[in-house]
Amino acid sequence: MKPLVERLQSLGYDVSRSDATATASESAGVVLALWSANARNSTRVAAEAAHALDQGKLVQARLDAASVPAPFGAYPAANLGAAQAEYGALEDALARAARGGSPALANGKTLGASPACVGTPRSVAFATFATLCAFAGAISAMQNGAMSAATLQAVLWGCVGVSALCAMLSGARRFMIWRAD
Repeated sequence: MKPLVERLQSLGYDVSRSDATATASESAGVVLALWSANARNSTRVAAEAAHALDQGKLVQARLDAASVPAPFGAYPAANLGAAQAEYGALEDALARAARGGSPALANGKTLGASPACVGTPRSVAFATFATLCAFAGAISAMQNGAMSAATLQAVLWGCVGVSALCAMLSGARRFMIWRAD
């Protein structure tokens, strides 16, 4: 970590560790979350990263092969643990964030852009359409005597369940997009 600190200081950044002062992330223009196997299991690192994300100051980097924990894995993180460390991408993201912009990596992904979400609009629309078709088919079968009332009730509860799932996925997507803005 010392070479990274020295590199950032040589670029003109004032570097302080979060455990040095309690209010470091409050007064910082940019918060760099360094993810490792130990940091991934730390509630304090996750809490400070969440606070920085809420403030729009979070830039992330991975120090080893450990994956970035949820929900931060939806946002780009420079890989500093590889043989070809992504220092250029990290420096670019830090420079953008320091200028008050949205931190971005060289691959074009931007922190603050909508992250990859569960339930894309097409799949939710398809599930909703399929549910409506199943509902219409069940009502038609009931009226023609091909389905008993108990079977119709089970089908309708299934339709309600799929509709609720579609609504939750749409709501989660909306929330993630709203939070990313």
